[in-house]
Amino acid sequence: MTRTVLISGISSGIGAAIAARLAGRGDQVLGLSRSPPAQSGITWQPADVCDSVAVVAATDALLTGHDHLDAVICNAGVGLLGSVEDVPLDAARRLFDVNYFGVVNVLKATLPRLRAQGKGKVLIMASLASRVPLPFQAHYSASKAALESLGMALGEELAPHGIGVSLIEPGDIRSGFNAAMRRFEDPGSPYHPWLARCAHSVSDLMKNAQDPKIIVDLVEDILECSRPRPRYAIGSGARLVTLATRVFTDRMNLGLIRRHYRL
Repeated sequence: MTRTVLISGISSGIGAAIAARLAGRGDQVLGLSRSPPAQSGITWQPADVCDSVAVVAATDALLTGHDHLDAVICNAGVGLLGSVEDVPLDAARRLFDVNYFGVVNVLKATLPRLRAQGKGKVLIMASLASRVPLPFQAHYSASKAALESLGMALGEELAPHGIGVSLIEPGDIRSGFNAAMRRFEDPGSPYHPWLARCAHSVSDLMKNAQDPKIIVDLVEDILECSRPRPRYAIGSGARLVTLATRVFTDRMNLGLIRRHYRL
């Protein structure tokens, strides 16, 4: 059966990989992003997810001529490296505008269609950082933790309407995400020695990061599943993180994080 799937953040990384797979199997893939996707077979409209008016206009244009919408994948997101003290507030607000309110904008534009149908699925790209906050990525971790609460609460709201919500929590995945993140690394900062050590650890860990294919496979499984789970942890470190957060105390987990990042 051919599905109609709308994806935000479709131009690169995990979003592009998901779009390519779904389009390759014959699905109708509708995309929102600031830049056009490189792959063919995708219907695209330009939109910054931070602009609610643009998102609604682009979504309406994409859905014109489609009698159903099977799933919405909220994938757009950005990273930010720096200490809480050193990162300017406008940079932190911009990150939340993209990672949290950008998701809300896409949801507000698409949920009326899903509700009218009485069925559909919402997939939200969160992160393992929501469970184990990353040093010098506090704002990023906080934005993903906010998405976790949003997704869980939204699932309760949408259940009576026949719509399922699933959170995807990737660990280290090989993509251009880390290279593209905004960085605040001031050599004069009192945090710089530890930030540099942490950044070096991240670079080393990314050498063994997993291929985006595992995320794409999971997305396909969720789309095909009649009763998908509310949350999926996947990728490097996923099993260890989920086990540690269940078994160890907060003090123990924080100590493991410091050791992991050589702090």
